[in-house]
Amino acid sequence: MIKLSSFDLAVDFMNKKLLNRYTENDVFGVQLSDDRIGYCLILGQNGTHLSLSVYIGNEGIQSLATSLKGAHYTEDFTGMSADDSFYLHSETCLQCYFEEADMISEEEQQEAIRYFMKRGIRITNHMFFPCLTSWRDRRMPYPVNREEENDLVLALQVALYISDHPEYHSSGRKVFPYGETIPLFTGKNKKWKVTETVCPKEEPVQYFTARLPGEEILNEIRNKPIGRKSAVRSSIRVGLFKIEEGVSEEDPAAYCPVVALFLINGKVVRHVMSAAVSQDDFDELVSDIADLLCEMRQRPSLLTVDGWYGYHLMEGLCKAVGISLEHVSEDEEMDRLFEDFYSGMEDPDDIVMKTLEQLQENPEMVDMLKKFLEGMVGAVPEDVDMESMMKLIGKGMN
Repeated sequence: MIKLSSFDLAVDFMNKKLLNRYTENDVFGVQLSDDRIGYCLILGQNGTHLSLSVYIGNEGIQSLATSLKGAHYTEDFTGMSADDSFYLHSETCLQCYFEEADMISEEEQQEAIRYFMKRGIRITNHMFFPCLTSWRDRRMPYPVNREEENDLVLALQVALYISDHPEYHSSGRKVFPYGETIPLFTGKNKKWKVTETVCPKEEPVQYFTARLPGEEILNEIRNKPIGRKSAVRSSIRVGLFKIEEGVSEEDPAAYCPVVALFLINGKVVRHVMSAAVSQDDFDELVSDIADLLCEMRQRPSLLTVDGWYGYHLMEGLCKAVGISLEHVSEDEEMDRLFEDFYSGMEDPDDIVMKTLEQLQENPEMVDMLKKFLEGMVGAVPEDVDMESMMKLIGKGMN
């Protein structure tokens, strides 16, 4: 449970409107526990989103650098390539941000509602909810633990200090300061010592690799006659994508699964979904492709992969069994097939019914929703059912 005082700092941060004095290239450092440095960014210049992001150490900065490589797609994810879908979930950081209720998780909503109730803040339509979250391991964001909260509080305190000291406002940088000097704040709230540190340099993207299947499977593929280039089944294509919604597995943070689509002659012949969090997950993906190759009468002469993440994942297997590997970017056909596959995964009405069933099993959530509604529309009848409350909230948020 996040401290009320931490939410107080978050709200103060939002009210300072620092995004008017800072750009995404203005980075400052904060000395955290165990001599770690948090590299902090204030984002939200377009007025639609305000956040303080803390990237810890070199690992954090490299995760940011990777995520920025996929920043060219539009707000509704139009134009997102297979690689972009990986870049999007590559960040490792702590973040304080503000969103409308329908844009955040149920757990984040509950934390914010608890704060509003304790502080006597009336909930209104389209108000922004404060969230203190952690991003890591290619998972969906989840509320910070106590240690992470303490680190984020330090960064918020420094951000508020900066707001009252113009000498630390925008430096006018036009590019991100990889390898450049930035201010470093050490100490405690309102008693900061300001020195300098160097922001880490950008490093090459670290792509995933996979261990090879057993020698028996590899030999089975090698011993198949290789398909002629003119043969109908001489090549297969693999598309590797991240799904944007998290899939829970009774885990503190839902992961964003990877879906691999296998195409032969333009048709999806198999798909595999994996958490893609651990090394075992990536090994399993490649093992499933090896199983598909074992089932084919001929060994394909070519395997085409959409995106560099998929290319590096398949490189070892293709080399081991003598199949040429080709990288393709901006594969419109694969994008379309993936969209068709994704849209058919689960009916939206089924998702709503499952959500209602889960909520009805949680009496505390029923009471929380009633109090939430009272802040929006006034008194709520005692005998109102869960479905009616959900509809009222939906109308209030639109």
